Amino acid sequence: WLTLRDAAGTTFASPSPKAYVCKSTIAMTDIFDIAGCKVVRKVDVGEVLLVVEGQEEQADSEKSISRLKFKGINDAREGWVTLQGNQGTVYVEKSTSHYVVEKETTVRQGLYKDADVVC
Repeated sequence: WLTLRDAAGTTFASPSPKAYVCKSTIAMTDIFDIAGCKVVRKVDVGEVLLVVEGQEEQADSEKSISRLKFKGINDAREGWVTLQGNQGTVYVEKSTSHYVVEKETTVRQGLYKDADVVC
């Protein structure tokens, strides 16, 4: 456990704006264009991906899809992944359970402030 925000309003950790989670198995490709791309690897359900620095979501209006360039946490390989398919299938979405620590704080084994310190 760690404190996200204390009673005084000091923020210690906040949701990661770069972390996404795979919801349905999808291919990671070498380039944005699906027609001319090569598969880099498969992204599995539950896998965490990080948005590559400086990248923004890009839409292919012809195919009615949105794609974003990611780096895999497991292997650091980079490539393009479709966020949502043209039939509405969600492949990857922003994570609600990954945080970025902004200020030094104590990690504890339990919820209460007297719980054993992990680090």
